[in-house]
Amino acid sequence: MILAAAQDPVGDFLKANWWVLPVFVVLWGWFIISLVARLSGWSLLAGRYRANAPSEGEQWRFQSAQMRYMSHYNNCLTFGAGPQGLYIAMLFLLRAGHPPLLIPWGEMEIQPKKYWLVAGYELRFRQVPDVYMWVRQGLGEKILRASQGSGGGIRTAPPIG
Repeated sequence: MILAAAQDPVGDFLKANWWVLPVFVVLWGWFIISLVARLSGWSLLAGRYRANAPSEGEQWRFQSAQMRYMSHYNNCLTFGAGPQGLYIAMLFLLRAGHPPLLIPWGEMEIQPKKYWLVAGYELRFRQVPDVYMWVRQGLGEKILRASQGSGGGIRTAPPIG
């Protein structure tokens, strides 16, 4: 008795069209990253504070932040401080749906706030009040110093409880 080889239509398709899997992975990643931009509020911030040029001042790379709906941006953000305001950008490879932001100093409010018992600062934005960004204490203090040094009008609020 001679056994015939089993047909594998999916395997045959992928052998002939090897490029489909990498394209699918890239598109799926783009979709997920864009969805996170919507949920976190980044897209709302971009609607008001989209940057037209990179920051001219001091920059702090590979920083982290948390935004609404438990959106965590871990070690993938660049913060910059210049005379115009606070610059925030996502790493280039993860930038889908996350255009760079330039938030004028007068449009922000910053207040000390603990997040899971970790000291940090919460940034709020005047034109997009439903969106917040929490950063660790060290970065928050750098932002505060930069805003004061630039003559910016960042508002500080007293700590909440």
